[in-house]
Amino acid sequence: MKQISCVPGSNMCKGVNQPILHFKNWPNSTNWQEILKSLTESNISACWLYADNYREHEQDSTSLKRYREAVKDTDSKGIKPFVLFGGYYAILMSYFGLRGFANGIGYGEWRSSNYHRGGTAMTRIYILKLHRYLDAPLAQHIIDKEPKYFASDTKLLNECVTAGRKLTDLTLIECLDHFMECRYAEMNFVVNNSIDNAVSELEETCKHLDKIGPLEKEKYGTSLNKWQTILAEGKNQVAKGQGSNIS
Repeated sequence: MKQISCVPGSNMCKGVNQPILHFKNWPNSTNWQEILKSLTESNISACWLYADNYREHEQDSTSLKRYREAVKDTDSKGIKPFVLFGGYYAILMSYFGLRGFANGIGYGEWRSSNYHRGGTAMTRIYILKLHRYLDAPLAQHIIDKEPKYFASDTKLLNECVTAGRKLTDLTLIECLDHFMECRYAEMNFVVNNSIDNAVSELEETCKHLDKIGPLEKEKYGTSLNKWQTILAEGKNQVAKGQGSNIS
């Protein structure tokens, strides 16, 4: 079983030589093999991968495949790969050998290396089935259309539907706590389910979006369709006995 950890802070690297490989986008296989050769010759046993400003929901299939291949190839060389920023797609990459990712409250799923401004986190709603944040009005629209599917799997949203509370009334603290609940649920799902089940879950969400309307299907389902394709195509590459143990 592989182990992947969500660690925004970091005792993981203490006493261990784990370089950060920072690049604009995921390199192709040939270039990545050259990188791995250098790491192997330097006796590097683990590394952090940082694709600059990498927004998982906005990437094309080529980039997402290179991400999967980079993780798989790094792990196959005996080098433990971690991702410096990541969301649910990073969690899914644990099927291919990703050991951990850094993400949490105040520590985003992506970041540009040119961005140096701080500040309070925005009040947004994380929709678990969509694996993404939405502004409150957009989240309300989705939940109003399909409350049973999009709100019943988290305590906060289920309570909002039951009590008739508008998502625009939620506080920042409530939204951050809700996000942590969702992130734990995502990690727990991947730990306890096969790659086929992960694909099926994404397919099911796309079907529900299709019922809501073509605009919602295109806006929120396009990335999920790409992800399920990447997973399905790569499932034969998952090593025997390899799964995800997220802690």
